[in-house]
Amino acid sequence: MRHILPAIAISIVVAFSIIGLIQNKNGVTRYLIASEDPEELKQKEMLKDIERMLVDKIDDKYDKALYAKIRRFPGNNWDFINPVGSVRALFEDDTTEMRVEYSMIGLEPICYSQYCRIEFRTGSSCANGTEHRIGDTYYNKNLFEEDPWDDTGFYFGYKGSAKGYFHINTGNGYYSFIGHTVVVSSLGGEFIGCGVLTPQTIVVD
Repeated sequence: MRHILPAIAISIVVAFSIIGLIQNKNGVTRYLIASEDPEELKQKEMLKDIERMLVDKIDDKYDKALYAKIRRFPGNNWDFINPVGSVRALFEDDTTEMRVEYSMIGLEPICYSQYCRIEFRTGSSCANGTEHRIGDTYYNKNLFEEDPWDDTGFYFGYKGSAKGYFHINTGNGYYSFIGHTVVVSSLGGEFIGCGVLTPQTIVVD
C-alpha cells in the first residue's frame, strides 16, 4: 500500500479486502483482493500477450522488421475507446512490399466499415492529437498514381479486439518508414490509435 497506516488499520483493511481465492492457468492459487478486478486482470494478461506476440515468430524469409506500440490517439475523445496493441511491418530483402501484422484491444465493440483501417503516414509523432501533423498516407507518388492504402489496411474488430495481417506495396522500403507514424481509425473514420515505427532486431537461430 502507498499510504502508511497504523498496524491495526492495515489488518482490518487486508481482512476485509480478501474476497476469495483464484487459480491461474499454472494451477497456482493466490488471493484475489478487492482492488484486483477480474476483468482488469484479464485485460492485463491480454496486454502482455499482445506485447509478446509481435516480438518473435518471424517467418525466415523476412530479414527486416519495424515495430510500433499502439496507444490512445491524443485527439480521441471517446471514453470507451482506448486502443492498446502492436503493429509490425516485415520486409523481404530490398522489396517494397511488406507484411503488416497487428493485434489490438480497447477498440469499439465492433468495427467493420471501410474506415476501420491501419495506415502508415508521413508524420513522425502522435503528440498533441489533431493539432499535430501525423501526415498523409505514406507511399511513393512517383510510382503510384493512386494511393495503395485506399484498397488495403482494413481490420475487422469484434468485442473490442482485432488481430490479423495484410500485405501492401507502397513503393517505399524498410528504411523509408523508420520513425513514421501508424494510425488506427474507427468505424466513423476518426483517429483513435497511434504509434511510431522503430527498427526491430530479428534474431536468427
